[in-house]
Amino acid sequence: MHPITYKLDLLVKEYKEKGYSDAYIRNILKEYLQDIILYIIYNDSKYKNLIFYGGTCLRKIYNLNRLSEDLDFETNIQIDLEDLKNTFLTYFKNEKFDLISASIQKSEHINRCTLKFEVLYKLNLADIENEKLHVKVEINENTLNDFNTEVTPYTKDIYNMVIKHYTLETLMAGKMLACINRVYRKGDTGVSIKGRDFYDLVWYMQKEITPNEYVFKDFGKSKDDIFKELDDIVLKIKTKDLLIDLEPLFESNIYIKEWCNNFHDLYNKYRGIYK
Repeated sequence: MHPITYKLDLLVKEYKEKGYSDAYIRNILKEYLQDIILYIIYNDSKYKNLIFYGGTCLRKIYNLNRLSEDLDFETNIQIDLEDLKNTFLTYFKNEKFDLISASIQKSEHINRCTLKFEVLYKLNLADIENEKLHVKVEINENTLNDFNTEVTPYTKDIYNMVIKHYTLETLMAGKMLACINRVYRKGDTGVSIKGRDFYDLVWYMQKEITPNEYVFKDFGKSKDDIFKELDDIVLKIKTKDLLIDLEPLFESNIYIKEWCNNFHDLYNKYRGIYK
């Protein structure tokens, strides 16, 4: 068994013994694979200046207590997605790991490289042999000024790197805009919000982070304007809609159910800090 597959197998056994759902275990596996992908990016001179952001950035750099599925980056230079895809595939080929394929998607709004790991059937997490575990790398070619970034050394297992990322203040401002502007549909459930956005928002608020108002200027709005829009959105959010998105991202079902049940009280409690 290849060392990567062996590590994934150990994770599956560990979390199955603890009684976790397959959906949660899949996200645990993604988390391990994310570290390899980050290692490839930040040890390559072509990509080391990509700016990491989003929920996975919060998880890796700031110890956010939920899992995250995708890797999000911003840059002010054009990235050749085909070259990026080949960089990933070459690394795994050199490591003699062949249970992987990749695809790219490029449009006006999306620059995405999806890595597809053919491990689920081997790890007894899928009934269909060709079902794959997807890890998405998304790159937005539109960045804020460099003074909003910093670097942090990061080590996980055998993977060492220095990650460039936005500051917490800038990340919070971006999350506030995502809560307002994200267009989202959860299958045929009728859910139109992403629960993780609002979980992260409350996480920032609890830490009393001051959002970087520079981010709002392109929208002609102030921090107070954005919070007023958020207040209206939060009023309409249903507990069950939060839980649908959040439950597979937490180790404790009891914790996240209680958090969702108390979401409005938590938001209002920390909202007072920003008035």
